[in-house]
Amino acid sequence: MFAVKSFLDAGIRVTQTSDYPPGPYEPMMAIQSMVTRTDMNGELWGPSQRITIEQALKVGTIHGAYASFEEH
Repeated sequence: MFAVKSFLDAGIRVTQTSDYPPGPYEPMMAIQSMVTRTDMNGELWGPSQRITIEQALKVGTIHGAYASFEEH
């Protein structure tokens, strides 16, 4: 789990990412982890890095489009 809130607070347009290339990427699971900061066992990781659902949706959509020069 990345420090997404710190990136956003610094004005960085952070995007969703995965460090698990062999498997499928699940965007909704990424949004869930950014909002809840819990793993599949319910363990909390870095609660100070939680973001809102609205922020997580922007990270997964608008920021991703910006990163690939598709924001328009």
